[in-house]
Amino acid sequence: SRTPASLDVSEIVARRAYIRFVIDSTRTTNIQKIMAVGGTDSAAHAKAPGANAPPPAAEPSAPTRIGIVRVVDGSMNFADYSLLPNFATGIQEMNGTIIGLNSAQLTHAEVSVDGRVDRYAPVEIRGQINPLSEQAYTDIAMKFHSIELTTFTPYFGKFAGYKIDKGKLSLDLHYKLNKKFLEAENNIVIDQLTLGEKVDGPDVTSLPVRLAIALLRDSKGVIDLDLPVKGSLDDPEFSVFPIVVKVLVNLLTKAVTAPFKLLGSLLGGNDEDLSYVQFAPGVDTLDTAEQTKLASLAKALTERPALRLDVRGLASDSLDRSAMAASTLLRLVRARGGRGPVLDEADNGRILRLFSERFGADPDSLLPPERTAAADAPTRETRAAEIVRLARMRLIASLQPGDDELLALARRRAVDVKDRLVVRSGIEEGRIFLLDFQKGAKEADGAVQMPLSLDAR
Repeated sequence: SRTPASLDVSEIVARRAYIRFVIDSTRTTNIQKIMAVGGTDSAAHAKAPGANAPPPAAEPSAPTRIGIVRVVDGSMNFADYSLLPNFATGIQEMNGTIIGLNSAQLTHAEVSVDGRVDRYAPVEIRGQINPLSEQAYTDIAMKFHSIELTTFTPYFGKFAGYKIDKGKLSLDLHYKLNKKFLEAENNIVIDQLTLGEKVDGPDVTSLPVRLAIALLRDSKGVIDLDLPVKGSLDDPEFSVFPIVVKVLVNLLTKAVTAPFKLLGSLLGGNDEDLSYVQFAPGVDTLDTAEQTKLASLAKALTERPALRLDVRGLASDSLDRSAMAASTLLRLVRARGGRGPVLDEADNGRILRLFSERFGADPDSLLPPERTAAADAPTRETRAAEIVRLARMRLIASLQPGDDELLALARRRAVDVKDRLVVRSGIEEGRIFLLDFQKGAKEADGAVQMPLSLDAR
């Protein structure tokens, strides 16, 4: 028969229309099977989700206009039997209109459809489409409110390794397709996500899922994520759902590999590295700058109540031993007189007397005789200063603390951090864990670094 010059329909009523989409155990969809019935050409171009084979060229169509499509009590069901346990959900009570369908390229039909997921969670679909045009155009916003997360346990268990015990999911999706370029904005809000029983499987991620959730969940138990996607449909590597999953996995990976950077972002892009604190050599309390930094960490911990902080007290074999010995020397010299937090020239006599008493030797013996007789022998003042310096070095070497004292310093540092977080910042004591104390701290710019680490309940 001849193609009509045009097709003009004023109204179509789709009453109790039903769409069923099924993925079977071989990951073949019912749509693929239907297309395959049409012959090998159709089957060759059938696409599973994420495939990108080009469709066959469309036959030229007649100009078409449909004034309004009314959807009355429609429904759609989706099932995935490739998962164990199987996953199924549906949208019911679909009602609304599509106004102004037209094959003319510059026209856009207005879509307004509402429904419910599993009869309770509201769904709103709003926007513009032009499916009859040769140049595809879509600008659709879809909102799903308070879907029970337990519905998605099969998917979550397959990839995250846990069943979902509790939670609700809201989606705010905006897809804009102009010709063959797609821009998608995916806002995902997860409320009160609670993990249940752990499950195993070949696709389960190796990421610490509990820590990732604790990092992303705010003080009200809400995870709010924006996952934008854009790309050309002509790109064989571009497929929306796998890219969304990849963006989400990258976000989770970043959260658990750089958790303190994420915490810093909670403070409005704070550039401080909250993953460690620094102590001056031999000192067991934080200076003003480090106290301010710790207060920033406390603020971030308050925003993420499921996080726990591990604090390992550390000390440096070199910096701390020398600083502690110098502190002991100052105390011994001050016991003999003088004032001030540092040794100066007024203390030279006390240092020399302490040397004589401690080693039973004349301090002059510290300067080799050959240097005294040499042509370039130092002046009396220079020689005296050199003797004091050598005596001081010998005393400090003899006053080096043992391992027990060094570990005690490491412990006091950890306790100082915990006290400031718990007593001064109000962090729950049960969230701060003191780990075993150790030597071998990292040194940076003359300071001793003490790293911090995060865990989740």
